[in-house]
Amino acid sequence: MLTRRASAAGYFGAFAIDPSTHEEQLVNVMTSVFDGMVELRESASGVREVRVRGLSGVASAWHEFPL
Repeated sequence: MLTRRASAAGYFGAFAIDPSTHEEQLVNVMTSVFDGMVELRESASGVREVRVRGLSGVASAWHEFPL
């Protein structure tokens, strides 16, 4: 419903979900309705990384995301 309304109005929608706090099935259902996804992670050594998935023309490799 939210993505349809944003699209119909010509808006850009951005939504956040923490996959570590929800069941995998719910995360899969939620992420399937979006065109793309931005993922963030932090390694045990404290390195922050970002990647974009699902958008054509955008590489999906992890890149360091400095503070």
